[in-house]
Amino acid sequence: MFRSPWIAVAIWIACAIGFAVVYLYLGRRRFYRTNAAGVEEFESYRGAVLSHLFEVFMRLISGILFIASWVALFVFMKTPYKYW
Repeated sequence: MFRSPWIAVAIWIACAIGFAVVYLYLGRRRFYRTNAAGVEEFESYRGAVLSHLFEVFMRLISGILFIASWVALFVFMKTPYKYW
């Protein structure tokens, strides 16, 4: 028998943890890049541009994980109890 609710729970947990890890990693990068005045410092212009592109890409992945976790949670909540 297909146990879709438990698969949805596993996907929800994995996506929620993935979202939290990416979100906290990006915050940590930003925190360690700032100086005492609160201004972000980069070694070069290329480093600033590449860092920004990397963070935009990671924010996109974070958003996809966030939406996927809510979809998986919705699938879990809407599954009839007889399939548990």
